[in-house]
Amino acid sequence: MVQCTTSYVVLCLALCGLTVLTHAFWGASITGIRYSDTTWGHINPGWEVGDPSCYNTCELALHLCGSVVPTNMSLSNEELQTQIANLQKQVKDQQKIALKARDLEAQLDAERTRAAQREAELKDRLDETLDLSRAESKIKTVYITKDTARIPKLRGAPKKEEDIEVDEWIDDVRRHLAASRFCTQEKVEFILQHLGGAAKCEVKFRTDSQKATPESILGMIQTVFGDPESVSTLQEAFWRRNQKPNESILDYSLELLKLHRSILKKDKHFGGNSMLKGKFTEGVREDFLRRELRSINAQYPDLEFWELRDRAIQ
Repeated sequence: MVQCTTSYVVLCLALCGLTVLTHAFWGASITGIRYSDTTWGHINPGWEVGDPSCYNTCELALHLCGSVVPTNMSLSNEELQTQIANLQKQVKDQQKIALKARDLEAQLDAERTRAAQREAELKDRLDETLDLSRAESKIKTVYITKDTARIPKLRGAPKKEEDIEVDEWIDDVRRHLAASRFCTQEKVEFILQHLGGAAKCEVKFRTDSQKATPESILGMIQTVFGDPESVSTLQEAFWRRNQKPNESILDYSLELLKLHRSILKKDKHFGGNSMLKGKFTEGVREDFLRRELRSINAQYPDLEFWELRDRAIQ
C-alpha cells in the first residue's frame, strides 16, 4: 500500500513539473481559467520551487488530468482497500453482465433455430394439405341428406315380416333424391350404396345403358323384386280384405291402405277417398260400429279417410 501511495505522489510531481516547464517556456496562463489571489491566484511565470503558487499549479494540473488530490492528502490503507474492493465489485458486475449477455445470445440463437424448424414443418404440412386438396378436388362430392341413415339396404323381395317392402323402399329413395342436390351420376351412386344381396347383383350385371339413370334402376328393382301380383289380383284382395278377429281398427286400416296404394301404382284410375272410406266401413267386424260409420259417411260425405278412421278408433 505504501508503494502505491509513493507512486501516486511521484506521478503528481511529474505532472506538476511538466506544468511548470510549460509556463516557463511559454509564459502564458492556462486558457479559459481565472483565479483570484485567495484561490490559487494567477500563475506567476517567475515563481520558485517552494512558492505556494507552485502547489496551486500542481493541484491545477492534477485537476486537468481528471483527479484533484490535495497536496497535503495521503491515502490510508483502509481507503485504498475500499477503493480496490469497489473496483473488484465493478469488475464482477461487468463479468456478470457479460455472462448474462452471452446466455441471452445463446437463448436467442436457440429460438431462431426452433423458429426455423417450425417454419420448415409448417411449410411441409402446407405442401401436404395442398396436395391433398388437389387430389380431393378431382373426386366428386356426394351430398347426403340428414335422413339418409334411416333408409335400409334393399337385398331383394321381402321374406320376413320385418323386411322392408320394395315399394316402400323405392318411395323413400325417391323422396330423398328429390330433396337432395345430387346430379344424375350421384343419384345412381346413392341408389347403389343402398342395395345389397340379390338386388345389388341384379343391377351390377346389367348393361351400362340399363343402369344409366336413377329411374331405370328403380324400375328394374320394381319389376324384378316388386309385387308380382296383377292389378286384378290386388283389387280382389282389396275388396275381400275385412277386419280379422283380434285385429285392431288401426292395423286393419293400415293393411287396407297398403293394398290401396299397391293398386294405385299399377292403376292410377282406381277409386279414391270415397271408395276407400266405403270399403273400410263395410269391413269392420262390429255391427254397431259399422252402422255408426255409415251414418257419418252419409252426414259428412267430404270427410277424409283419416278423420273417419280416427272416429272409429275413438
